[in-house]
Amino acid sequence: MPKLVGIPARPGFPAAQLYTRISTPVDIQAVSVDPAYPTIIFIHHLWGDSFSFYPQFDDPTFFEHFNLVAIDLRGHGLSKSGPMEEPFSWSFAADDVAAVMQELGIGSAHVLGNARGSITTLRLASGYPDMVESVCIVGPTYENEPPAWKTAFDETIVILQQTVRDNDPEGLDLITLVAFEHFAGECQTPAIIEMRDELLAALPYAVALLHTRNQDLSPLEAETIRCPVVLLRGSDDHRDLFDEEDKRLVALINKDKPVARASRQIIDGVPRGMTLTSSNIVNPLLSAFFNTPSTPLPSSPLSPGTARSISRRPSTPRDITGFIIPPPPKLAAGTLTLGEMLDREARERDKASGGREVPNVQGGVRMTVEVLVVVDEEA
Repeated sequence: MPKLVGIPARPGFPAAQLYTRISTPVDIQAVSVDPAYPTIIFIHHLWGDSFSFYPQFDDPTFFEHFNLVAIDLRGHGLSKSGPMEEPFSWSFAADDVAAVMQELGIGSAHVLGNARGSITTLRLASGYPDMVESVCIVGPTYENEPPAWKTAFDETIVILQQTVRDNDPEGLDLITLVAFEHFAGECQTPAIIEMRDELLAALPYAVALLHTRNQDLSPLEAETIRCPVVLLRGSDDHRDLFDEEDKRLVALINKDKPVARASRQIIDGVPRGMTLTSSNIVNPLLSAFFNTPSTPLPSSPLSPGTARSISRRPSTPRDITGFIIPPPPKLAAGTLTLGEMLDREARERDKASGGREVPNVQGGVRMTVEVLVVVDEEA
């Protein structure tokens, strides 16, 4: 069950309450982790929030075997924080995640970071090595970005600053369309559309994070990472641009270590937001890694063969109740749902045709709709 986890103020930043979703094998609506099970921490991308990991929270491969903890970073989702005195950065976000872990009594955990959430994930593993058991970074970005991208990001920052100043949601909507199409290959799923409502409040943080959007790991930071690391890259995620940078990062983490700790895996036919768009392909890989992190996945390219990415619909609407499944509405005696009516019509059509294939003629469904009107007599 989601909860607001309070973290103390630090120089330049006020105290905050970070919205956190928690699920355990014993209670998918938990308010604390179960120490009998290992924990996975999920760190979202820029302009995202914890709900983007619903394909993992809804998967028994995860919720039956792990504590699952997904955090809305400061300035994102339903987290609450006062004005910034210093520019927010992905490195500072790592300190926030560590503070949440301490507040929840999580001594150590596996950590998964998406896109630019990978920057925070690597900083967490570097700055708090005793708290991180293994790391999976999905579609990381780097300082060496194409000039056209830098120009686009600079223009984005200007538009966002104008949006904040003028309180103009149209500019935000335009940027959101571009950002989510870049991340997930599309931007019209209900989950993504609902996320837009929270973005205006996150704009000051978003602008600050865009300025530090590609903080490469330094050799000194890489040296302190001791846990297994796997890098997942989708072949549809500008692989030609990131190939050399991915290899450089893996080599940097493995440098001067007696046993290689980092590896990379290419997944064919999936975008950067693969944990959201292609969970049927990605979840088995994540489960295999987190169950045996000391044996990193092979670094050779992986082809899912004929497997097709399937977007998993959330079990519930995205709201403050989290991932709770509500009971179905009660129907009056003798009435059918629309789905049941359509199924009955299809059976009757098949029966009438004698099993022969018939054209799918558009027809109507006759139904009775009950409307309850509540009148406020005092209004």
